[in-house]
Amino acid sequence: MEIAIYFDVICPWCYIGKRRMDQLLLLPRYEEVTVTWQPYQLYPGIPPGGLLREDFLRRKNPGVTDIAELRARVPDRIKSEADAEGLVFDFSSIEYMPNTKLAHRLVMGAEAYGLQFQLVEVLFRYYFMEGYDIGNSNVLLRAGLEAGMTARDSEYILLEGHPGVSLEERLENGVKIGISGVPCIVTTSNFMLPGVQTLDVLQNFMSRVIELSEK
Repeated sequence: MEIAIYFDVICPWCYIGKRRMDQLLLLPRYEEVTVTWQPYQLYPGIPPGGLLREDFLRRKNPGVTDIAELRARVPDRIKSEADAEGLVFDFSSIEYMPNTKLAHRLVMGAEAYGLQFQLVEVLFRYYFMEGYDIGNSNVLLRAGLEAGMTARDSEYILLEGHPGVSLEERLENGVKIGISGVPCIVTTSNFMLPGVQTLDVLQNFMSRVIELSEK
């Protein structure tokens, strides 16, 4: 069975949700489930070169005086949920708010090599734990190498895109089927599970989908 997970690489809830999905897929009942990562942009209006995160935060919070404190703050609920999954976010290290199109293009291309899982994990870690600018092509090339892709393949994908369906078409398709936030799981039967969920909720959802597909 296949499922699609719509996500953005700058979405902390998507990283938390990925870790829970990783745990689920280790269970024998779900070993035949395959996941594809599909693009969604939380902030499509960010320019291609990205923005300084301080500038981005000032625009969203015009009355804030201590921008350094705001930049470093991890919201309590995100922190508690991340801690539960062994994720230590370092928001203070994030200097840039990237446009995520290039990162999504690389993730799309990684599907052909069976390396989406590895690449998505690397990109999340780069951004939320190490503060890398994942809108920068050199950073993305490094991420591709770490995930197991060759520099040549990664460079080709970043320059030429994914053969067949374009990134723009994938983004538009998400909107067409009703994706309005991420993470969101979509099955081949068009069942949806939006938002980050507990492991129990994920397990119940996936079990029900499998049962229906076997009828």
